[in-house]
Amino acid sequence: MSLTKLNSTPPAASYLIDENVHATTLLAILVDRYGLSEIVEWEPDTLILQVKDDFKVDIPSTNRDKIWALVTALSTDLFYNSPEAFMHICSALSGDGANIQVLEPPDPEELAWGVTEIIINDSDNLSPDPNMFSTEVRRFIGVVLDYHNIDDPPDVLSSLALVSRPASNEILLAEDDPDIIGAVFNKNKIAADDIRAHNYKPNTAFKRNSFYTAYE
Repeated sequence: MSLTKLNSTPPAASYLIDENVHATTLLAILVDRYGLSEIVEWEPDTLILQVKDDFKVDIPSTNRDKIWALVTALSTDLFYNSPEAFMHICSALSGDGANIQVLEPPDPEELAWGVTEIIINDSDNLSPDPNMFSTEVRRFIGVVLDYHNIDDPPDVLSSLALVSRPASNEILLAEDDPDIIGAVFNKNKIAADDIRAHNYKPNTAFKRNSFYTAYE
């Protein structure tokens, strides 16, 4: 078999089967081929079969979950109003899949990426508007940050989270011990900085008005 044949998978098809590719890229390829309004109307199995016919590849389950998580967020208000849907969508967009049978909250990094990817596709703004999110979803974000002791979350989450405590439980337990307070603050800052380091800044190229409407 020739080397040319081994490397004959078209670029778009290669992205569709690469589990490291983000949902925005995956959906952009499909929107370019079929149109967003068409995709929204299709059943998941219909899309998978159509992709197999047209691109000659089987989309892995991780990427299927990413695609349908983004489609769900763009075509319904569940991401903004349902904590359960918000949780599953963030998990799927981060590559952890969307097992609706298991209630496993995403970690702060996954929340940050999920919100970022939805906002850059579904809003004219490059930062989330708290008014778009229900109180229940915002409380859920606050609970996750609280559980992970993130007191200084990245901007994409800080404006959304409704937190019921003023500071880390560890700080409250430390009372007035400056050494413990300093150590806890440093640990929490490292955790928050790690989320920022792994969470991409929104890019105007992905704003919904300039990105998807050309295909609708």
